[in-house]
Amino acid sequence: MLKKYIIISMIMTFIVLIAGIITLYTRSEQRQDFRCQSDVSIRKIHSSGDINELKVSTFFLFNNPHLITVIHKGILKSGDRVWIIDRNLQVKVDKLKGSNIYYIVDKKMTKTMDDTAPPNIVSEMMLDSVNYFYMSRIKKNSLLIQGFVLPVMMCVDIESE
Repeated sequence: MLKKYIIISMIMTFIVLIAGIITLYTRSEQRQDFRCQSDVSIRKIHSSGDINELKVSTFFLFNNPHLITVIHKGILKSGDRVWIIDRNLQVKVDKLKGSNIYYIVDKKMTKTMDDTAPPNIVSEMMLDSVNYFYMSRIKKNSLLIQGFVLPVMMCVDIESE
């Protein structure tokens, strides 16, 4: 009889242990899912008197630990000309173990039909020569991203529910 209770208690302990491991695994995977937005407004006045304005909303979608989707939407004004920016960037990344540093493995840019801006506008915004960037969580709903789109960018969580 005692042997039966020991076997039952061991089975129950094993089931609780497995349930705990599954719970911890799903919680760690959910932390990878993050959708956030950052708005950038830049105004340049050249020595010639020409004024360039760039207003872009950037959406970051971290749905997968190895793939980030970056969506740029906005306008560029240069003198009397106005261009629409509407581009998607797929970035494959690897996170360096034990850190918040990400290595960019591959990038792919696509323009929508509405995008009228010159091809190099977004690549000038991005730090193309650097293949690493750093992300740190400031608060529960915001990230600080260093070295990706701008030298430093704060990104606030978009409620997905």
